[in-house]
Amino acid sequence: METAGIVHDAVLWKPVGGGRVECDLCWRKCVIPEGERGYCYVRFNRGGKLYTENYGVVTALNVDPIEKKPFYHFLPGSTSLSISTVSCNFRCKFCQNWELSYFKELRGLEISPEEIANAAVREGCESVSYTYNEPTIFVEYAIDTAKEAKKRGLKNTFVTNGYMTPEAVDYVKGYVDAMTVGIKGSLNRDFYRKMMAVPDADVIKQTLLAIKGPAFTSR
Repeated sequence: METAGIVHDAVLWKPVGGGRVECDLCWRKCVIPEGERGYCYVRFNRGGKLYTENYGVVTALNVDPIEKKPFYHFLPGSTSLSISTVSCNFRCKFCQNWELSYFKELRGLEISPEEIANAAVREGCESVSYTYNEPTIFVEYAIDTAKEAKKRGLKNTFVTNGYMTPEAVDYVKGYVDAMTVGIKGSLNRDFYRKMMAVPDADVIKQTLLAIKGPAFTSR
């Protein structure tokens, strides 16, 4: 079923006065006035509450080799059901998935988390991957899907730019089994600012440390 967007309660935000809310999902920490949208476009303030509009909106659904993510030491030789929605919190001038990441028209296929997990099993995949566009942007949908995947004995992977706050890392902890963090330009601050519209690349190092080790995959 094609949809123009599903409004869903957002996670990781707080009111900051005057009807404004702060989104604590990524390091942009957008302060969003009533009736306005955050940098990623799909998260918006309505009545002093934060909502997301891309829950369950799938723009790509493919069976990929896990090595394409790329993972070489996590479930090698297996396949992963890869899904994406729309938008991103970066604006990389060299983005290969710009049709999804820069896309502001919320259209795609409406697919429930249960349907995604069932499709992964049906296709013989060992995991579900949240990829193509930044998975942090659709974290509510990704984690609900990850929970369904785990019920069926599947693993979950994020292919991310690593601009997640500590709160976001904690939110996905125990549900995401592996992450690929795409590092561009050796985390050079000027490169990130000029080519990706990212004010501070150093915070990505905090994400790398937070997801390192077995504590991240346990809950």
